[in-house]
Amino acid sequence: MQVTVRSVVDGTGYPAEEWTPGPSATVVDYLADGLLGPGGRLDADLNGEPDVMLPTGSIAEPVGDGQSLVYYYRLALGPHDVVHGLKLEVQAYGAVGSASGATYDVGDVGPDATVEIVVRVPVNAALDPDAAELILILSDDIHGAYDWIWMHHPVDTTGPEVSLRPSDGWARLGENMVTGTAEDPSGVASVTLETKVVPGGATTTIVCPQADARSGEWACAWNAGTLVGADAVELRARGTDTLGNVGAWSPAMTLRVDRIPPTVILDANLEAALAGGVVNPNALTYAGGVEDDVLARRVELHIRRGGIANRLPLAVTPGDAASGVWSTARTLAAVDGLTETLTVYAYDGAGNRSDAMTRSYRVDTAAPVVTGTQHVRILYLNPDDAALQAATGLLVAYQPGAPVLSGTVSDRSLVERMRVRITAPGGGVTWDSVAVEGGAWSWAPHLTSGGHYTLHVEATDAAGNTSVIGPYTLTVFSGNVTLFPLVRLGRIATPGDVVPRLWLPYVARGAQGYAAAEPTPTSTATATATATATAPPTGTATVTPTAMGAATPTLAPSATATEVPSPTDMPTDTPPSTVTLAPTATVTPMATDAPTPTLAPSATATEAPSPTDTPTPIETETATATMEPPPSEATATPAVAPSDTPAVEIEAGGESASTPTQAPTAEDGTGAVPYV
Repeated sequence: MQVTVRSVVDGTGYPAEEWTPGPSATVVDYLADGLLGPGGRLDADLNGEPDVMLPTGSIAEPVGDGQSLVYYYRLALGPHDVVHGLKLEVQAYGAVGSASGATYDVGDVGPDATVEIVVRVPVNAALDPDAAELILILSDDIHGAYDWIWMHHPVDTTGPEVSLRPSDGWARLGENMVTGTAEDPSGVASVTLETKVVPGGATTTIVCPQADARSGEWACAWNAGTLVGADAVELRARGTDTLGNVGAWSPAMTLRVDRIPPTVILDANLEAALAGGVVNPNALTYAGGVEDDVLARRVELHIRRGGIANRLPLAVTPGDAASGVWSTARTLAAVDGLTETLTVYAYDGAGNRSDAMTRSYRVDTAAPVVTGTQHVRILYLNPDDAALQAATGLLVAYQPGAPVLSGTVSDRSLVERMRVRITAPGGGVTWDSVAVEGGAWSWAPHLTSGGHYTLHVEATDAAGNTSVIGPYTLTVFSGNVTLFPLVRLGRIATPGDVVPRLWLPYVARGAQGYAAAEPTPTSTATATATATATAPPTGTATVTPTAMGAATPTLAPSATATEVPSPTDMPTDTPPSTVTLAPTATVTPMATDAPTPTLAPSATATEAPSPTDTPTPIETETATATMEPPPSEATATPAVAPSDTPAVEIEAGGESASTPTQAPTAEDGTGAVPYV
């Protein structure tokens, strides 16, 4: 035998094959649950809450005053079940107490039979405003009363409690969204919003159905219109639950009215930068201000570049006054020449939006691309006219005023400034402009004193991005300077050659410069010279450089006295020779990475009174080649050489002319230039 009991709202019908949904009741069955015994009560005090612990899922839905409930009782017998004299008695309490005492005599019920009993009960909150309890008692002729079924509903007679959620305190022109909370055991079906304009008192009510009756939240859209002449709007709300109970009005909330939009202002520095047409946002502060008659609240920056738009909301400081300021920094990757549009809106406390302020410009965060070449590394400052020129003997094709540095420069934006940063010997820094034509640049120095200068080339585009290349070194000599060509075995040295700073005792000497021969490892150079002399000394010089670049030659001069003209390939400022030597120099390096010494052989000869005489050498003399510091650092006296001994300049593959001259001294070192 199966027994099913269910309550539904009257008038919904009851199909035989299923139960019609209605307000769920709390149901307790004596035979099935054993929670209560005969004569017991589920809610003895009728306060709307059961007095015993109920099975899970047995929470009842509230019922309302005037609502008609239908309790269905269904009994289905099996193939071997028989009931004789079946009777159902109804006991009712609280709001459904009017149904108490009703009795239903069913009689005998045979196998496989189904019995359905319908009990209709009106809810009368006047009988009890809190609870409704119904008890069904089943009995038959054999067992008497054998089962008790308790059904319970709380009664809901009050409307929802509704409150308005505090807003920012402003009534906006057009649509506003008002929200709040609402509590009711039956659920909130709708909320009514009332608006009243101050001054004037015009009142409007709006009913807003709620999609989720039991969420505890409500929302209602309200179109305020233009609010012309309004200083404020008063709002209040009340709710209606699913049983039709209407709640009380909530406390009123007043919203201020502001119909005048604010004004947005750009910072003067930002405005000036944008007006230039090309900017580097990474080097700018995007800043400005907002002015309003009541409250300046925030701004929005809308930035569009290359088809991509971004919105950046910013708060206004202090945010509680009629005016305020805003600022932000931006960080962009390398962008060169793309157009960007900036649109700024300002908002006041009431949400009024300012007119759009729009600026368009190009974005450049990439520095110019610069290449450079140095053409000259040493210049001579002419004391007569203060012009910079190549010193005599350097073999440099440089004309006064010609570029020392040149190269190329490129940028998608305009290269606005290009200059050379000059660091003087004393550490002072100056800048000199660079000549730019198209994509090429050049720089000619305008220096007025000697020394070693360090140069850097700077290129700055219109957005302020700067590229720097360098350093380059430029040496300027002042005073009377004559430089002989540096000589390598096999060819004349060029300005790019690297020559060790090796000083030998016998070198050709100009006003302040010296020429030196640079031996080449594993090679032998032989110079043969003829001249008119009274003594034909003979000798052989052998030089073996060490790893440090020092060499000690042993000299035994040997020469044949003959008259010959001066070599045609000697520098023009070298006088013809009167003494001819024929030395032979053999160079054997000790290490492949050893510096190359500079060789200047010397010999002492005794002059004879007659060309026909053949004197013998007075002595065999040994000369030592040593490595000395650069001219600016020279502190020691060069190797000893008699003042009347001729100095020899060696040229590869040619003849050598010698001129009696004084060997360099320590004082001469300050003006000497050993290499280009």
